[in-house]
Amino acid sequence: MNKTEILVVDFNESSLLQALDAVSSNESWNSIGVSSDENAIEKFHQFHFDVLLLADSIGEQEARKLQKLFLHQQAYGLVVTYEPAQLHELAEQVTLALNKQKAAHKHSFSVTDDAFKPKVNIQ
Repeated sequence: MNKTEILVVDFNESSLLQALDAVSSNESWNSIGVSSDENAIEKFHQFHFDVLLLADSIGEQEARKLQKLFLHQQAYGLVVTYEPAQLHELAEQVTLALNKQKAAHKHSFSVTDDAFKPKVNIQ
């Protein structure tokens, strides 16, 4: 099973470390943390990420720039914004977002069984 790759972006080193601790609790996730938008862009070019975790404290302009670049490179990528004050809920928040994304992209099909449909003879 492939691990989910997560990039955590938080300009505050202390809350970045706490966020990395929170997501590293899940053994099926790998995470890398960066503390600047330049480092995040560099990581986008080096690795494939499934999830971009953005601290809401990084600023609206930087967040928009990173989201746009990430989603351009990872068409089915997932962006999750978190509040550093709510780090205790971060792993659960990511799990819920991943489950929602899987459900949205789940392939489905339907089959109509017409074996008992009366045949019509055309003459």
